[in-house]
Amino acid sequence: MKKDIRIALAASAALFGLLLAGCRERQEGPTASEVPESAPSEGMQGVSLQNFHIASTRWVMHADTASVYREGRKRVEAEWVSIDFFQEEEHVSTLTSDRATLVQATDDLEAHGNVKVVTDDGAVLETSVLYWDHARARIHTDQYVEITRGANVLTGVGLESDPGLERVDIKESVQGTAGDAGSLVEDAEPEG
Repeated sequence: MKKDIRIALAASAALFGLLLAGCRERQEGPTASEVPESAPSEGMQGVSLQNFHIASTRWVMHADTASVYREGRKRVEAEWVSIDFFQEEEHVSTLTSDRATLVQATDDLEAHGNVKVVTDDGAVLETSVLYWDHARARIHTDQYVEITRGANVLTGVGLESDPGLERVDIKESVQGTAGDAGSLVEDAEPEG
């Protein structure tokens, strides 16, 4: 009888060990302390974000997908982006890009990859990277830019402008087509 009890206890211990091992293997995903800091805290599809400044809209961003990062520099990383810019509640231009980052603390934007700004009056700005400085209500880049208005093309490196491309400052290597290029930009003189 003692032998039967020992066999039963050994079988019970083995069964308990298997159950315990099975429970350890079934843990799903990392615990909160194991999640890397760079992981997004939220993910969204079909996103629309609107920015206000003293009760007037500055921009509205639409994106196919977005991830919210709350650690470190709080930001929203978006893909396949379209941003509508406004001045005094009037729509002035639309920016499209492959990706964009919204810095939540400042409402500044960074657009990357195939960046294109099309103004309501037909001007087109193309570059690889473009920034929106919310405090100054200005777009800027230090990259190569090309601005087309009708048959006129203006190129250079570095740019600062309002989002409607009304007053544009190209920083260096300014070149343009003959004709009406002078009316395209009033301040195209390189600084220096």
